[in-house]
Amino acid sequence: MPHVVGDINRAPFQDAAFHEVYFEKVPYEAFTGANIGAIMEAARVLEPGGRLVIETGSGVPLAEVQAALRQAGFKYIRVTDKGFLRISGRLEER
Repeated sequence: MPHVVGDINRAPFQDAAFHEVYFEKVPYEAFTGANIGAIMEAARVLEPGGRLVIETGSGVPLAEVQAALRQAGFKYIRVTDKGFLRISGRLEER
């Protein structure tokens, strides 16, 4: 069960408020292109060492997403295909 359901581009939370941010079954347009800032916003609300998990369909511009994750400070980036794409990373300790 999620604790919060909403738009990460408008996250009214303090910095480092969560241990995990989970995008469940979202279209990749929600975190790429004009919305690529969603990854940086997820990093802002994650505590150091926190995890971001994105579950989405196919067609994801992976190079763009992986570059945004690295720029936001994520490491241990993994992409798995389970009939849907699962992209995860852990935010570096600050």
